[in-house]
Order: sequence, then structure tokens, then C-alpha cells
Amino acid sequence: MIGQEPIFQPRKIDQRVEKTSDELQEGYLELAEESLKKMRNEDGKYERKLVDDERSLESVFDDQNKPPSYIDRVRELLDNSEDSIEKQRASEKVWLVLDFDDVINKTTTYNNFLRDKICEGIGLDKKEFERFYDESKIVNNENKKVLRFDRLVEKIEESYPNTKELINKLITEDIDPNEFVDQGMKRAMLALGRNTMEKREVRISILTFGDVNYQKGRIDKTDISDTVDDIIYTEGSKREVLETLLDRDYKSKGIIPPIVITLDDSKEQIKDYYDINLPNNFINMHYQNPQGKKSMEAAAVDQVIAVKEQEPHEAALDFYKICKICLNPNMHLSRKELHEEFNDKNIGEVYHNTEIKSDIKRKKVSKIDSTGRLTYMVFNDLNHSKEEPEMSEVMDSDGRTAYDYYLSLNDPVYPIAQKNIKYFKSTDGDVVRSYDVYKLEKDIDGSLKEKMIHKEIPVIINGMPFVPLIDAEEFIKNSK
Repeated sequence: MIGQEPIFQPRKIDQRVEKTSDELQEGYLELAEESLKKMRNEDGKYERKLVDDERSLESVFDDQNKPPSYIDRVRELLDNSEDSIEKQRASEKVWLVLDFDDVINKTTTYNNFLRDKICEGIGLDKKEFERFYDESKIVNNENKKVLRFDRLVEKIEESYPNTKELINKLITEDIDPNEFVDQGMKRAMLALGRNTMEKREVRISILTFGDVNYQKGRIDKTDISDTVDDIIYTEGSKREVLETLLDRDYKSKGIIPPIVITLDDSKEQIKDYYDINLPNNFINMHYQNPQGKKSMEAAAVDQVIAVKEQEPHEAALDFYKICKICLNPNMHLSRKELHEEFNDKNIGEVYHNTEIKSDIKRKKVSKIDSTGRLTYMVFNDLNHSKEEPEMSEVMDSDGRTAYDYYLSLNDPVYPIAQKNIKYFKSTDGDVVRSYDVYKLEKDIDGSLKEKMIHKEIPVIINGMPFVPLIDAEEFIKNSK
């Protein structure tokens, strides 16, 4: 009919858009992260995560003259029975003590963002804000400056009346603290937390300095409690807090403390840790984070291991690798020896390409596979051949056999690396991870030759991860 708009039949659009390898990888890693959280917090059999009304702040010091210091035990404690103490003694190998500000959290970035939003919202000059900020720090009886955020808000309102409500809304509703959590560090802690499913081999703690109420308010608004065993707050010396908890949680029970690894970005805190009463089994680490306000300042003491954020998540990855290496029973060493193990070394090479500790006289070798699992083997003699059935058995997820481990006794550098990692969907809709593994093996004449093996592993079956984590390095490095 003249004047009538023509009727078009809409063309059906095929919604099945093929995802790229990168998109499939991202989806798998996100699913792996959620699975690790569930395993840690819902399925964990060793220590149950407490619900909010079960948690409380426990004072660290009995001395009331000490600056406020508290521990929030996120997970259920074992009792003090003989069996529980023996279980703790046999399980805990490493205690990680991480700073929150500019290590787990991008605090300098957060503070600048908050400053800009407040100044923009009320018409405050940034230099004036910085003046208010500095004036809101008080000096406690240990001569440490502590920011009182409520005092900062009061100072702003004195000059800009009726702004308190706007600032509080900005903090409580408009800014999501989770956006400032370093996702690489979070994933490193989740990957390390896999060692706590049946027993707690790795204890993970946050030890943060600052106004207890302000720090707790910020941390509570993140999901970081999913990854840790306890959160420790202090307005005083971190070293004194750590020494007190070492006595309370280990020495008073007759337990030799695990290897303690501290990670901080502040040279003042690193200097404080240097004097800790731990002649052995202690690593003082410096997180050099370019976005941190003072993170790049050199440490003022010796025997400090630096992890540097030169590329995204590089520091988190090196931290993870050092922690995994320290699970080896041969790593119980003096502070000097531990420092020599890692200082000025390519941590990736130490972790991937060499045995962690091997001794041909004792005929034992240990390696970490790409998932982060440690395999420790002892050989009875040095006359094994590849043809022996027990030597051809696959020992780890990288496909290494007992013969591969035997070879590494004589050849410390024995590279096994995954290359050409790609993801694709199989015909039944599952996600498959394919990769090539290049490694060295001995030829008939005794020379080393390179061998390549192609592997394809299903990682998502029926929408669920077949294995929660295939490659810890890939998991951390590709954090978003």
C-alpha cells in the first residue's frame, strides 16, 4: 500500500561468537581464582574461616603502655592440646608477614585518588589538603607519626563547613577499595594458600602500621581476608609485634618457628625488622613498587632481598617463587645463607631451571613444577638407566620422570619451560589448554639434546575447572 512502511523480517544473529585464546585464558583464570577462594574458605578442612561475628581484635601486648596493637585471627585456631601442638609443629613451614599499604594495596594511588575527589568535590586546593593531611598526623610515645583520618576530616570541615557528610559518603559509598588491591599479590597469596587445604604449611598474615580504626575500616571493605590467616594492626614497632607473636604462637608451645618472610616497602620498617631476634630462618624483603610514595628508597640495612615491580606483577611472582622455594626442608639456614640464596639472582632461574637444593653425596634432589608443587626425591645409587620401569614413571605435572630428576643431579641447569600456551574450545564445548614443553635429555653419547613434547589438557569441563590451577606463574602474571 502506498505510504505504508515496508516490513522487514529481522535477520537472526548467531550469538555463538568464538572467543579468542586470551579471552578463554582470562575466563579460566578467573574461574580458577574463585575455585581457590572456595577451597580456602568453604572447603578447607584444616582451619575454618570465621564469620564476622566470630572474629574479634585480640590485644598483642599485655603492657598497656605499648602503642595499640591487635591481631584479628581470620581462621579458627587449633586448641592447645598436645595433639594440636604436634600437628602445628609438623605442618607449618613458612610464615609470610606482608605489609598492606603499597604492597597488598596500592595505597599511594588510593590516597591521590581520594585527595583529588575531595578537592574536586568541595573546591579545596591540593596543597592545602596536603597541609591538612600532615597536620593530622600525631606523634605517639614511640616517636612514630600516625595519621588520624577523623582529625583530617575535622580540619577540612573547620575551613569548609558542612563537608563532613560529603567526605564520608565519598569514602563509604563512592570509592570501592577493592579496585586498589594489587591483584597480582592477591593471586600470589591465593596460590600459596593451596598449601593449607589439609594442613597449614604456609601461614599468611597482614601486618599493617597506622591508626587501627582507619586501617581496619579500609581492609574490611576489601575481600583480602579470603586469602589470609590473620590481620595484625599496630601503631608501634612491627618487629616487637612479630617477636611477641612468635613467642605466643610458637616458642611458648615448644615449637621451633617456621621460616619467617617479611615483605614491606618502607625502609623504616625494613630497618626495624633487621633487629628481630631471629638469627636463622628469616628473610627481610623489600617490595620496590614505583607507585608507592617511598617504596623505591633503598633499604638502610644489610641482608635485604628486593623484589622489583619493573613489569606488571613481577614482584608478586618473585615473592611467590621465593616462598615456594623456602618450603624445601633444606632451606632452614642462617639469615646470611638465605640472603645468599636469593640476592642478585634471577629468581625465575632459581625456581624453574635449577634444583632448589641437591647433593650428589646424599643423592637427593628437589624441584618445583609449574603448578608450584614441590617434589623431593632420594636416590639409592647412581647407576640408574632410563630403561628401568620405575625411572620412567611421571613424577609431576610437567611430565618429568624420575630419570629427569636423576639427570639433574649431574646437570644443575635442567630447563623445563612451557611455550606456545594457547586455549581453545573442544567440540564438546570444554576449554582446553595446549602448550609445548621443551627440556633437555641425555643422548646415547652423553651429550644433552633438546626435546619438545606437545600437551593438551582440559581445564574447564561442563563449566567447572577440571584442575583449579594449572600454572601458578601464568595465574599470577595475568592478573587483571
